[in-house]
Amino acid sequence: MRRALTTPNTNFLVQGASRGLGLSFVEHFLTHAHPSSTILATCRDPTNVDPVLTTLVEKHHGRCLVLPLDVEHPATIQQCAAAVQQSHGTIDVLLNVAGLLHDTHHMPERKIADVQQEWLLKSMAVNAVGPLLVTQAFSPMMDGKRDGRGDTLVCNLSARVGSIGDNRLGGWTSYRMSKAALNMSTKNCSIELKRQGTAVVSMHPGTCDTDLSVPFQKNVAPGKLFAKEYAVAHMTKVLKGLTLEDTGLAYAWDGKVVPW
Repeated sequence: MRRALTTPNTNFLVQGASRGLGLSFVEHFLTHAHPSSTILATCRDPTNVDPVLTTLVEKHHGRCLVLPLDVEHPATIQQCAAAVQQSHGTIDVLLNVAGLLHDTHHMPERKIADVQQEWLLKSMAVNAVGPLLVTQAFSPMMDGKRDGRGDTLVCNLSARVGSIGDNRLGGWTSYRMSKAALNMSTKNCSIELKRQGTAVVSMHPGTCDTDLSVPFQKNVAPGKLFAKEYAVAHMTKVLKGLTLEDTGLAYAWDGKVVPW
């Protein structure tokens, strides 16, 4: 998708940009995308973001914009889409980044007996339903065939543990189920949106040094805990190499296809 990622006047939308990998994608695009491109960074609460994002907005005045969007509240998704439609009209690259693995009261389940309905449903809402609703809201602005802009791209950040075919350990039920559901959403959307010239893929970033992985980093093999910038650079390289014919698959940070 080199055309979508590197051409002039590209509009990027990074959903979940307040910190972590989302923020790193924003930094990467501001540095490596065409200088005429615009990065729309959505956050659940724009008043509570990493100070780095605030600095980027000030440094790249008019090129990096922060917009409110909470994947658990569909009205905010629609409001954000309406604002972008009015201000920019088109989106070339959409990244669904926000994800949920644990919080102060919940950790990934080790066994079926640990599953709690409330946490399972919240995981599904953040990791699967939210990204689908974001894609639903913004994909009409990504119809490259209609306006002659060329191919566009939706990338859903998933996880290898969401692969049914790769699951050999069990556990982490809520996270696995929600990411497997996200992968099905990727496949469904890829079939429909290919008709308008939009590729839709899932991406496994590897284990990255973010808040999401902190409780589990001591169990990561040496050399397998990636800096955010490293993972984002590799994922972006993979995305640049894709074509519309590669739509509907899950890829790892190194370009290898992850089984469903």
